[in-house]
Amino acid sequence: MTRSDDAGRLQRGRVRAVARVVVLGALCAAAVLAAGRVVEVRRFGWTDEAAAALVEQDVRADIAAAGLVLRDMALALDVPASLAAAAGNDADALRALFTGADRAVAEAGTEPVALTVYSAAGQPLAWSGRASELPADRLQAADERWFLAQGPLGLRLVHVRPVRATDGPRAVGAIAAERILADAEPDAADGSTDLVLATSRARLLVEPIATAVDGPNADGFVVDDPTGAPLFRASLPEGELAGARLAVRRLSRSLAWAVLVAALLLALGPVAELRRGAGMRESWAWTLLA
Repeated sequence: MTRSDDAGRLQRGRVRAVARVVVLGALCAAAVLAAGRVVEVRRFGWTDEAAAALVEQDVRADIAAAGLVLRDMALALDVPASLAAAAGNDADALRALFTGADRAVAEAGTEPVALTVYSAAGQPLAWSGRASELPADRLQAADERWFLAQGPLGLRLVHVRPVRATDGPRAVGAIAAERILADAEPDAADGSTDLVLATSRARLLVEPIATAVDGPNADGFVVDDPTGAPLFRASLPEGELAGARLAVRRLSRSLAWAVLVAALLLALGPVAELRRGAGMRESWAWTLLA
């Protein structure tokens, strides 16, 4: 076997190495695209109708769970005797209310919640977390209630529980538990402020049921509180689902291109060896001709 034959066999090996790297890179890039498609379908379904149904399901489940957490927080401090004593400036009772509020907020985990105990006159007695002060009319409820409130802290789900005296229907105070849902986002189109609720799949525009437009042509869906009473109407902004799908596709394409470019960079070494080998063969050919 001549030296030229050895060089040729070495060159063919280098060609195969380059081909393997390029083909493997292309296959990996295709796999990334396929995985991105799977993620898109699992997150949004096959159609926008399926995606909208998934978003609605998420919102209903999240609000129901948050509402029950707030109810449990309020129940933990629903002790009429302690509240009445605190309203009478009993230092021990006030200290116990603050301790109980801190414990209730801590038991909620990492949720952005807060708790406030009010007297019958609507004065805050004890609180914990990033609490907001509610107007007196929001505290005057015959029974427990949930509502949305917008303020400096953002969009909040609020649960108010009246505390009744043990010897009759007389109210001795109220407990307000709240959870931050989202910040308000300004609508640059008309200068108004929309209430926006972000989910893991898409953003929603929400409108408290008291101001929501009802009727057969109303968009979106109504979300109920834990008692089954309408709480707010939610709707998807135009193009929201298409934009969310496009974001997933762009990410998968970017990753696929990154994989392909990495494969091509890995192939540069064998390509350089291939070119070097080709240059040596030309040198041998000129030597023989000479």
